[in-house]
Amino acid sequence: MDRISGMFPDGEEDTDVHRGARRASQRYPLHADVELVEPLAATGVAINASTGGMRVAIDKALDVDALCVARIVTEAGAEIIEKARVVWTRELPDGWLVGLQFVADH
Repeated sequence: MDRISGMFPDGEEDTDVHRGARRASQRYPLHADVELVEPLAATGVAINASTGGMRVAIDKALDVDALCVARIVTEAGAEIIEKARVVWTRELPDGWLVGLQFVADH
C-alpha cells in the first residue's frame, strides 16, 4: 500500500459542516504512529484520516501552510509515506493537534 487512501472503502461524500468547512470525504479512525521527516523531525500519532488528509497529535509546533513529509506506520505494520500541507494547528498542554491535507505531488 503506497497511499493512505488505499486503506479506506469508497463511499458517499460526508457533507457535514465542521468548523465552517465542508468535509470532502468521510473520516475514519486511524491508529498509527506518525513521524515527520520534513520540514522538521517530530513524532506523534494519527487520530483519524480520510482520502484527503489526516488529524495528528504531534510533539512539535508546525506552521500553517508548511509542506511536510510524513512516515505513517499502521498497527498492522504497513508503512506509508505521504506529502501533506498543514491546514490548521491547535496547541494543547502536552503538544499540538495538526490538520494535514495530502498533496498530490507524491
